[in-house]
Amino acid sequence: MTRAITYAAAGDPASVLEVAEIPDPPLPGPGQIQVDVRAFPIHPGDLVGVRFGPPHPGQRTVAGLEATGVVIVAGPAVDALPVGACVTVFPNPGSWAQRINVPAEIAVPVPDSVSDDVAAQMVCNPLTTLLLHRAAQQHFSADSTASLSTTPRTPRWLDYSPPAPTIVRSRRSASCAAPTAPENSRPATQPCPSSPLTAPTGRSRFAPSPADAPSPWR
Repeated sequence: MTRAITYAAAGDPASVLEVAEIPDPPLPGPGQIQVDVRAFPIHPGDLVGVRFGPPHPGQRTVAGLEATGVVIVAGPAVDALPVGACVTVFPNPGSWAQRINVPAEIAVPVPDSVSDDVAAQMVCNPLTTLLLHRAAQQHFSADSTASLSTTPRTPRWLDYSPPAPTIVRSRRSASCAAPTAPENSRPATQPCPSSPLTAPTGRSRFAPSPADAPSPWR
């Protein structure tokens, strides 16, 4: 049997998610690999899916779309990912399980120098950052009050790297956040909120562990 985080009904993830024993996955088919999961991130999209409920109400479903682990079995016609290789997989519904079968084509090899908790966030989170970057470019390049030309280009403040990222959704919030980048600061035109809107930090379900450490599933 394999341990997994599952749900059988829609609701608050804190209430409906539970660890359950499920049958071991079969041997991987052609083009598939079987992965021993070491870590996985918790995305807002994962929790939204739980709140909406499983595809078949009442049927226990494994949650999660992304995970990192080690290849333990390679199916026929899989040559690029040998047994023992560390990989991150996304998108793969049902990733929050101890062992999962996934298409080899969505598995991204992970260098030995990258820890499990970092690898578990390296596929989806950078895509989110890229989309935010592009959205900011489009918004500010079209806003004549942002001191940028109408030709799309990267705003200067995007090149600044403060200790923690701040995501703003209005000009008022942008004015409040401006002091974090002194070269672009300008006085606020309205009182600032008591606390800025900050991007939530990525969290992994499990902390990184050396190869000989006990599995987090045990």
